[in-house]
Amino acid sequence: MIAMIISRIISSITNHISKLRRSRSWASGIARVGGLCVTNIGSGISGVVAEVKGDELCFKKLFSDRLSLIDSRICGIFILYRRVRSSYAARLLESKILTYEVELERNPENMRARVKLDTLREIYRTIVERDEPVEPSLHIMVCGGPETIVDVYRGVADSLALLGCKLRPKCVSVNFLKSFNKRVIQPRGLILGKFWELVDYLDSMTRYVESAFVPIGYDILLGRIVGIPLWDDTGARHTVVVGPTGRGKTSLAALVAVLSSLLHNATVVAVDPKGDLWSLLSWSGLAVHVEVESSRDAAYLASRILRALGESVGGIVVVDIRYLSEGEKYLHLETALSDAFSLLQGVGRRSLLIVDEFWRVKESYVVRKIVREGRSSGISLMLVSQQPEDFGPDVWSNSSNSVVFGSHDETYLESIKRLSGMASQDVSFIRRLGVGEALVQYHGSRRALPVRVLQAPITVKNPGVGGTGSWGRVRYGQAADSAAQR
Repeated sequence: MIAMIISRIISSITNHISKLRRSRSWASGIARVGGLCVTNIGSGISGVVAEVKGDELCFKKLFSDRLSLIDSRICGIFILYRRVRSSYAARLLESKILTYEVELERNPENMRARVKLDTLREIYRTIVERDEPVEPSLHIMVCGGPETIVDVYRGVADSLALLGCKLRPKCVSVNFLKSFNKRVIQPRGLILGKFWELVDYLDSMTRYVESAFVPIGYDILLGRIVGIPLWDDTGARHTVVVGPTGRGKTSLAALVAVLSSLLHNATVVAVDPKGDLWSLLSWSGLAVHVEVESSRDAAYLASRILRALGESVGGIVVVDIRYLSEGEKYLHLETALSDAFSLLQGVGRRSLLIVDEFWRVKESYVVRKIVREGRSSGISLMLVSQQPEDFGPDVWSNSSNSVVFGSHDETYLESIKRLSGMASQDVSFIRRLGVGEALVQYHGSRRALPVRVLQAPITVKNPGVGGTGSWGRVRYGQAADSAAQR
């Protein structure tokens, strides 16, 4: 008898506490009912917020049959963003940093590894500061009466399960979904269209992440690191970089040169008609400078590039032809490209050939040959110029990546749309891009990615390591003697 009385007292106290908690929860707008977080919307209506989960097939069915979401039981559709793990780019850099740290533990006197490690750490710090990736997720709010909300929710979950989608209930306040008249906002068409754009966007972003990927910046919308794939299982991939002067094209080329060398052990030759690339790479501690001042210099160019590759800490050589006259530049630029391509074909590993001021040689037979044969030879091309028309249809059709910097010029925008095949909504976004911002599009992707480009790393504390200096404005014989004395 006593045990029964005690049991009733405990049960009464438990029920009282439960009712008290429930009343407090409803006062704050949320209560736990049947394992769900139920929101008190008002006017006798209750709601449950849930995330729609599923694979690509689920969302394709969902968006092809939008009537499944236009349901009186679904009173809200919205997108939430959540933080995700650090990016693939950050993990790739961490792996390479660890490799060089182990190498230095084994051989502390390895100054080449030291220079590479210092540069990678600098880039990694920049990426980690910016790397705050988020991921969009589609949510719905199911509405019903206070007594029926659990059954209504289960009915909606069963309907979506027929499409291969699952509902995951969330404990989320929905006050932000209410308008001033206390009614839940229901912009179904707008929200569904926006989420479908984000699905396309994420598909484009992750399409080539497992290829030989070089991070170049972070996307403006979701904060994820974006890169360009320079090689894949089928060979090299070519990249077109286009934009008006002063937008950041050369800085991007310098960044790609450094990271291709450090992350993928690639051999890099950059042809530099104005000296701008060398200005950015001269203090990286990774590149060697080869200047061409006359026809005699050009005659020995192949052997100079070969020697410079042996001297370079990072396997990067910059061929600088800025001191040639305008009339000589075309001829010697062709020579430089031909010699560089022949040398890189014999390297036997991944290689990158960067051509700044591409408009100077756009009609060259040598260029057409490199564009056609580079992919199968494992030689990735990065071609940089100011106008879309500088690249012929054959270059655009053979390029797997395009990086388009901003401009307000209508002729520029029309040419981008016609030559690159970029979607109209992406082309219109080009007008809004600032300095150092660009659209990145991969071949076969539905959407382009707006990216803020990382700054090229140009500060390394020890630029005096052997093989990192300039060959100087001297003739070949003197340069060779000077290099031999180092």
